[in-house]
Amino acid sequence: MAKLIAMLLVICTLGLGLVAYVQLDQPVDRVMVRGQLDTAERQQVRAAVQRSLDGGLLSSDLSAISAGILELGWPRSVAIRRDWPGALLIEVEKPTVVARWQEAYLASDGRVIQLPTEHGGLPRFDCAVSEPRRAMEVYHRLNEIATGAGLGINALEENLLGEWDLTLGTPNGAALKVRLGAENVDERLGRFAVVYRQQLAGRALEIESVDARYDNGVAVSWVAAEKLVALAQAPRSESI
Repeated sequence: MAKLIAMLLVICTLGLGLVAYVQLDQPVDRVMVRGQLDTAERQQVRAAVQRSLDGGLLSSDLSAISAGILELGWPRSVAIRRDWPGALLIEVEKPTVVARWQEAYLASDGRVIQLPTEHGGLPRFDCAVSEPRRAMEVYHRLNEIATGAGLGINALEENLLGEWDLTLGTPNGAALKVRLGAENVDERLGRFAVVYRQQLAGRALEIESVDARYDNGVAVSWVAAEKLVALAQAPRSESI
């Protein structure tokens, strides 16, 4: 008799557990995506969730859903939790984007990532030899020097010989091409920054390019007079 009662208790417990499971395993009718994401990125995350969703709120494999989101390539981390009666709360962390890298982007953690939307205003990296992490290290060192001179790096280029060139943006809108070579690039840019602050800042629009591959100075190539006249006469666009 005692065995029968125990068996009945087990069956009742299993039955109640099954009922509770069915009640808790509601269909997922909401996917809430949180994080500093734009509309296209949120849509990508939701689409990835739908591809990985294989059951109700309780039976779905959250690890598989998280892996599906990470397969997008750009998310840095993903955290998912269930929210009854039928919602998944998804927190996505996106890395900071540092530069354009060919047709993709370079993130602050050194990864090359694809993003669903265009991000303007970023420097362009075009490196024939260096890997992304190495290029980013060079960029950060040189950008600190450039910023100290009131300049910004628009492009960082490296040729097959490992020689570096910069395109620097100035406050008056000029773009300065500076050749640094393959060695002592920090020192060479620092020397140019001193010359720029002391002698060249007011004449930035007249400069064609700068060669800083010298031990004691820099060589400046000036824009032809005819080109300067054309630049001065070019119509300026007006914002409305």
